[in-house]
Amino acid sequence: MAIAIGVGFSLVLVENGDVYVMGQNDSGQLGLGHEKYQELPILLDRHQVFDGEAVTMLSAADSCSACVTEDGSLWTWGMQLIGQEDPNDEEQFGMDTETLFSCASLPVRTRSHLFGGSPALMVSISESDDFMMLLTAAGHVWSCGLGDHEFPDVLRLIDPTLFSNEPVGMISTGMWHIAALSRDGASLWTWGRNHRGQLGLHPEVDHSEYVAVPTRHETESNASYASGFAFVDCGRNLTMVVTVDGVLFGCGCNYNDELGLTERRDYGTFQRVGGSEVFGQAGGVRTVSCGFCQTLIVTKDNSIWACGEGSCPSIDLEDTTSFRIMQSHPTPDDFNYADVTIAAAGYSHSCLVTAQGLLYTWGDTNACHGLGYSNTQFDTVSAENRWRPHVVNPAALGGARVGRWHSVHQDRVLAMAMAQHWRLGGEAHANSFPEGLMFDMFQGMRFAPRAEVSRAHRARMGLLPTEE
Repeated sequence: MAIAIGVGFSLVLVENGDVYVMGQNDSGQLGLGHEKYQELPILLDRHQVFDGEAVTMLSAADSCSACVTEDGSLWTWGMQLIGQEDPNDEEQFGMDTETLFSCASLPVRTRSHLFGGSPALMVSISESDDFMMLLTAAGHVWSCGLGDHEFPDVLRLIDPTLFSNEPVGMISTGMWHIAALSRDGASLWTWGRNHRGQLGLHPEVDHSEYVAVPTRHETESNASYASGFAFVDCGRNLTMVVTVDGVLFGCGCNYNDELGLTERRDYGTFQRVGGSEVFGQAGGVRTVSCGFCQTLIVTKDNSIWACGEGSCPSIDLEDTTSFRIMQSHPTPDDFNYADVTIAAAGYSHSCLVTAQGLLYTWGDTNACHGLGYSNTQFDTVSAENRWRPHVVNPAALGGARVGRWHSVHQDRVLAMAMAQHWRLGGEAHANSFPEGLMFDMFQGMRFAPRAEVSRAHRARMGLLPTEE
């Protein structure tokens, strides 16, 4: 969530709450106020674009982008702008929003009073750009968009009873399907298209099946999930979920080996991909990112693995073969033995972030323009290394590290941290909050605040006297 990639473009969140953008911009998906291609990273200054609010998380799809800011507002821009405020249409649907399915080259704000008054925590845009899901601090899910889901054209609440009134803690969208985790990690819900088995509901795949409401997968119903669900991510036509004990499961399309399973076919139920026996004795998998035809897996020992079609440039193979088994990717030499904290798999390129806050990108320079360095710079790289990750010059990101130490207000961070501690927070509301989501939300906390990139924010947090 500190990095989000669409088709040929990238959004990067740095430690002071600013966003850097790069790549394709034909629909205004970079939020720069124009539709010109941007080869190198350029600052989307929060003081000029987001009313001074620090950005906390990012989402991107085909030609659409979104983010959440620290005040709990939702911002959207690019193709098929959704949920925007329109003061000229205050009576539309009884709300002061309407959807304008056109290009908006500057981020447009939707305040929390338009989605129940609870601050936004998380936003996920479908890979098709046709719908969006929003998660609030109250644990409620709101939807907006078009397509055969028949989602309404304004943000509307999905009935909490469809989630058994359990607070939702994480959401993810694929091309035409959605997955959600309960805040306590005890339940997983999937809904939408199931034509490739991506909902994980039935052993036999019905290519015409569509599930209109969230359908629950309970930990109690399968001993394999007994530890609870920790992380979920949807790809084009697949879903992958990580349990608290670090085991990775997947369902849906595996014709490109994107599930890491042995048979190239559709899987209609969740299959065990592997745990510590495959991904290292440190505890198995922490998070997973599903791209177009490939998957990146970050383990608890902070290494990265990959599976999927080799012809996709996001995987560092130049030929057209596919990984038949999981392979460590890439070698530690590519990162000077730095730990990997976040990975994002895309359509034509991929990104990762190290514990030092460095951004690495790789992909097809013929199809991808979101790598963060110029074609002239890339021409100096030997042909055999063009499919390997290369670091984006930190100076191009203002010298700031990629990550979000600032991402949530201090009292919210402390409450979440307290609740995660079994002994100190055993009765707290967020006890057993999914470990993967917790790590992803707060991994940037490892960064010590630096005055030159975060002084204004620290003043707002009461950590420094305000210079006024």
